[in-house]
Amino acid sequence: MPVYGSSAIDMYPHRMGGHCGSGAMRDLLEWNGLGYGGPPDEGLVFALGGALSLTYVRSDALTPPVYLVGRGPDFEVDLPRRLGGAVEVVSTDDPEHGWAILREEIDCGRPALVWAEIAELPYLRVQLRMSRHDIVIVGYD
Repeated sequence: MPVYGSSAIDMYPHRMGGHCGSGAMRDLLEWNGLGYGGPPDEGLVFALGGALSLTYVRSDALTPPVYLVGRGPDFEVDLPRRLGGAVEVVSTDDPEHGWAILREEIDCGRPALVWAEIAELPYLRVQLRMSRHDIVIVGYD
């Protein structure tokens, strides 16, 4: 197995969020020095994303049997673009290639927003399988 060093982005702000997308984007905007009279809150971030929508999943395997999403599906791409930022969405089925891309971003001092399978995260107790849970990676060891 390859051996990697470690790297971390210092002074990255993080607070608990009400939603993975708006919380992650709030922290990224603050890290980039963007706000309105102070660090942005999730409400402002959600509004700047500009895509109010309602999506739901109904399944007897869920308790309650409905999962609601109140934001647009391209929120993480639309928000930075609305603010004049560049966005590059990278996808691969090769874990080593994905890990190399992620390490390069962190080594260059850029936090990376990644999508994770929510059911595989040990800190969340969910039954829903969904691979678009936002996580911001700021370091590795």
